[in-house]
Amino acid sequence: MVPDQPNTISSCSANPSFAKQEKISLQGFFYLPSDTQHACIRRQGHGYANTNGLKGDQRKMRKKNRATARFILFVLLALGFLLPGVGLHVCNAYSEQKVEKQDNYPATPEGVVEAYVKAGFEGTGVEEIGDVQKRLQYTIWKTWPGSDSNDISLKYKIAKIRENEKEATVKVSHECLGWVAFDLIEIERKTEEIEYKLVKEKGFWRIAFPDHARYISVKTAIKMLEWGIEFYKKDTERVKKMRNNIAILKTYL
Repeated sequence: MVPDQPNTISSCSANPSFAKQEKISLQGFFYLPSDTQHACIRRQGHGYANTNGLKGDQRKMRKKNRATARFILFVLLALGFLLPGVGLHVCNAYSEQKVEKQDNYPATPEGVVEAYVKAGFEGTGVEEIGDVQKRLQYTIWKTWPGSDSNDISLKYKIAKIRENEKEATVKVSHECLGWVAFDLIEIERKTEEIEYKLVKEKGFWRIAFPDHARYISVKTAIKMLEWGIEFYKKDTERVKKMRNNIAILKTYL
């Protein structure tokens, strides 16, 4: 008779050649040697249990787990069809809110146009003396559309005309002094109105049209002319005209 051993597995068979005992630690799971026949499991104080019943329970558990996994997959697929884009919309909304908070990007169409026009008016987004990216970031354009001349604006007013979920229109009224193109200048006071068309791109309002922003302030025009004097310093005739244009503009400061 084999002595009782706590937490051990005993393999037994009618054939003496299979009568051997394997001690395997039981950590809450049962391991059944595959090379034994009519194996029995004995735990201290619980006698013997036939392994056929245990294997049957394991098969039932595996079937139950597979069925549960299929059910969960079915529910997820059903939600995907019934509620398309809900999860993505929530993620995008959170991402957009986070980006706007970090970058301080305007949340309204008129706010976008205000930032765009201001960057040109004050010169921070002017190619010659600033960084065009400060205006380009508010548009759908990949490159900056250049201009040979700039309208000189004394002041401007912004008003939203219409807005829906995908598009918006914002009008800007400029009180213009005239225009300047380095060595050329024309003084002609008038009011000009321009309508900006905006589209929503990845949750942000962007300017789609028109593809120019030529309105600059008198101070910005003077700074551009000063840049031009340095850039064209070998062209004495052109430099002379630009100095004269600066003198004219200073009278409107």
